[in-house]
Amino acid sequence: MARAKSRSARMQMLESLTDNEVKILATQMGHHAAQLRDSEAQLSDLETYLDGCEIAPVGQGQARVSALQLVEKHAFLQRLRQAVAAQQTVVLDARTRYEAVRAQWLAKHLRGTALGKAVQRFQKEETQELERREQRLQDETASHILQPR
Repeated sequence: MARAKSRSARMQMLESLTDNEVKILATQMGHHAAQLRDSEAQLSDLETYLDGCEIAPVGQGQARVSALQLVEKHAFLQRLRQAVAAQQTVVLDARTRYEAVRAQWLAKHLRGTALGKAVQRFQKEETQELERREQRLQDETASHILQPR
């Protein structure tokens, strides 16, 4: 009959699985962080462009500005503000996804650390138990050798 694996070996398998999950989550976290940076950069670009458009006068360099030009600029600025608002939503969504994966990663990382410490403790206990058995066996052997018959 096969001997059951030690507690430390069983815990080590769990630790290994957790470490793999941590690596996968770290990769996902990096992907989401990159998406967040990209969406924040796009938002910054849009905001900078909007600020520049709001400051620039309509019909710059022209003597007169028509009502149509004013309406077109107003409509353009409105669409640009909508684009900024939409990009702000994209940034919030990206941040939410990043934070969710980061929380999962942190939980798994802490679990992996705890499992690693448990494995070390179990290995130490198993080593001490083995040393006690060996010492007991040596003591019994020595006492049998020294006993007169």
